[in-house]
Amino acid sequence: MITDQLIFKSSGQYDKEIIQRLHITCAGVNSISNLDRCVSLTDLSLSSNNISAISGLDNLASLQRLDLSFNRITRIENLRMLGGLEYLDLRGNQISDLGDLSSLVQLKTLVLRSVDGEDSNPICNRPDYPNCVLQLLPDLEMLDGGHALILSAFTAMTQQMDEAQKERQAEQEAQSSYVAPEAWFSTQELQS
Repeated sequence: MITDQLIFKSSGQYDKEIIQRLHITCAGVNSISNLDRCVSLTDLSLSSNNISAISGLDNLASLQRLDLSFNRITRIENLRMLGGLEYLDLRGNQISDLGDLSSLVQLKTLVLRSVDGEDSNPICNRPDYPNCVLQLLPDLEMLDGGHALILSAFTAMTQQMDEAQKERQAEQEAQSSYVAPEAWFSTQELQS
């Protein structure tokens, strides 16, 4: 639970309404709560806790940066009120559904796995993952530490190469299984 004492200690402020930056990491927090009066918050990090659902952020309309990495979140949800959010880090969770990601029209950076591919969410294992994200967020600039459009183009190119390879294999298999018809005449009959 996020207590007032934890908020004051982590922010160095004693008036919740003026706190702009709040980082509560590795604190065993199970749910996002008690942030209603933190209306000036622009940067919130609750990474490396035990949060299983995104909630309790409705009053944080000023939020621009949100880090919920390394928790137990399974779904992207309850972010509709964060219209000004520009950066969202959710790597190291268990997300298999992009949920209401499309409501984050101002989002410029999304992190669902580390640059090296580690700490990824199950959704990242889809072969068309970058394209799925870009369909929901066409103005996204950075995805997982890389330029979103380049990642999308690379994914499309890789898929095309895989399809071409499968076609070549099918052609080779068809050619190798070709059996020539038996000749109607023997070589001797043709020579006579």
